[in-house]
Amino acid sequence: MVHPLKRASLSNYWLVVWGYVLIIYLSLPFTPTLLSRLYRHFGKNGLEILFLGLSIFFLSGIYFFFKNSSLLATSLAIALSVIILSLASFFLKLPGERIHFIEYAILGILIRRACRLSVWPSWLALVFVFAVGVLDEFVQALLPNRVGELKDIWLNLAGGFWGIGLSWLKDH
Repeated sequence: MVHPLKRASLSNYWLVVWGYVLIIYLSLPFTPTLLSRLYRHFGKNGLEILFLGLSIFFLSGIYFFFKNSSLLATSLAIALSVIILSLASFFLKLPGERIHFIEYAILGILIRRACRLSVWPSWLALVFVFAVGVLDEFVQALLPNRVGELKDIWLNLAGGFWGIGLSWLKDH
């Protein structure tokens, strides 16, 4: 039997996961308009700076996430994340895709942490990320100002896998 305090903590963690997923889905209709306005106001360089700022914020979050871990694990997580963000910056030309990639990395971290705290095996976190990503693209295909693409499902999964890997690294 699970201790009541642990059960409450676990429930709160899953509430955060589901709240985050809800934010992802609720933002779908507004993201293109927001990015378009940012592009008009700041230009392409402004969106690059936005991605850079988001990347720095994410790397700072990784540092605090790994704060109580070994120096090796923290250094490895930050180094791998810098490499992954650099590759994303090089290969993903659209800022929206890059932001989506980080968004799903955060989702991967949250879901793996929730699975680790519950009776679910951690590999189900990847299945969960995949399901959220597929539904995300399906909803985008239904929206008039969005396009759902198979490539984006794989980007969502790759971002989620990155986050799951970071969470795994923290635990080992």
